[in-house]
Amino acid sequence: MNKEEKVDKALVGISGVHFVVAELSRRGWIALPTVRNTKGIDILATRNGKTVQIQVKTRERKRRWPLNKKAESLVGDNLFYVFVNLRGNEKPEYFIIPSRTVAEYLAKTHKLFLEAGGKENPVRALPNRYAPFDLEKYKDNWGLLR
Repeated sequence: MNKEEKVDKALVGISGVHFVVAELSRRGWIALPTVRNTKGIDILATRNGKTVQIQVKTRERKRRWPLNKKAESLVGDNLFYVFVNLRGNEKPEYFIIPSRTVAEYLAKTHKLFLEAGGKENPVRALPNRYAPFDLEKYKDNWGLLR
């Protein structure tokens, strides 16, 4: 694909889901994407009696994923985010982060944003609600799903 060709955002998102399903399957998980209107869960995966729920966020060539207020309360012991960075013809980058870690980070940084004089915007994700923070320790950390 040429650099100037833009892919529809919905296609970027669903391609990220399928990349994650493929990666999980390659690692021995039974992974199934949910229907598109399932709130907070894009993939259900199971292996060795453990089931995890996965929320996938996908971007192209950027390591910034906008999130909104609901991400501050989307928490579960078996709920994880996989942030996917599509990089053209290169292998995607995957960052696997527990939902609690994402929620706590977003709540903390949003509180700091408001204390510094920022205003709520109920329509759009605010600049401080971008995830995540220290990405490298989560890169390809599929072991968190055990």
